Amino acid sequence: MTFSSILTYQMLLESYLATRVIRPSTESSYRASIRKLENGLASYCADKWIKFDTDVNSLTQSQVAKWRSYELVNGLCANSWNTHVRHLKAIFNHAIDVGLLTMDRNPFYKMAITSPNKRKKTLSLHQVTQARLFLAGAQLDEEKGKEVGKLHPVWFWQTVFETFYYTGMRRNQLIHLKVGDVHLKNQLIKIRIEGSKTWREYEIPISNQLLPYLEQLLWRASLLSFKAEDQLFNVNRFSEHKNSRMSKVMTVDRVSNVFEYISKRIGIQVSPHRFRHTLGTDLMKEPERNLHLVKELLGHTNIKTTLEYVEPDLNSIKTLLDHRG
Repeated sequence: MTFSSILTYQMLLESYLATRVIRPSTESSYRASIRKLENGLASYCADKWIKFDTDVNSLTQSQVAKWRSYELVNGLCANSWNTHVRHLKAIFNHAIDVGLLTMDRNPFYKMAITSPNKRKKTLSLHQVTQARLFLAGAQLDEEKGKEVGKLHPVWFWQTVFETFYYTGMRRNQLIHLKVGDVHLKNQLIKIRIEGSKTWREYEIPISNQLLPYLEQLLWRASLLSFKAEDQLFNVNRFSEHKNSRMSKVMTVDRVSNVFEYISKRIGIQVSPHRFRHTLGTDLMKEPERNLHLVKELLGHTNIKTTLEYVEPDLNSIKTLLDHRG
């Protein structure tokens, strides 16, 4: 029996990962795509009463196309499918290049589909104000000794909220910030490579509105003897309800959980990514002035990504139509 005849999808994945240096979250995404491939093909074959061939070399582009139709009919969105295809195409390209696979053509070649071009989800100033008022109310409750649950300490989550609003940084970037990354004197925040989606280290400014929140955060951190290399946004270290079950670091899941809680309480979907979209969209209302500035602020490597935040000015379009004669 040859090696190729016992080759599994999992083997392809492990070979690919062994040659790459990627973040744990990225590795998890690749593993999820391989699971989707294995489980999805098995489900498709079972549904069609077809024998599931576990031989990796037998997978064809035609089979992938049929599986794609099956997944889309059963609710998988275009963006999710394209993410899986991007990962699987890379894994199969690697396996073909190193000789693990004998096939001449990658079965995931040209298997991506056109994603719907939806408007980015943003927040109005009224919605942001509602969220701020909710947090301010929770702060008053906490000062009166009332239980605020996962919002404890409220001042911390107010700081997280305003940091996302005024910087547009991603969740992963926030949790990777160290004490020494925030420079109050120069009003700059250094975004670390570890938290950057594009593996770029760059700086973003601290606005005057955000400055007092970060001053308070660093002051409280100094009282707790934080070191320069300590995680700055770590709610567990600031909590007055410490216990042995608390993790030593704060994760993106904790951030998401709190924003989901706020969203449910005020009836408005509030999230770090919506703040990012809102900031980009607001600043790009004058793209001729702000294009390259916004590109740097949001950490984009491709200016096409920044241009996605440009929305048509309907009033200007109406004026043009009115003057057609």
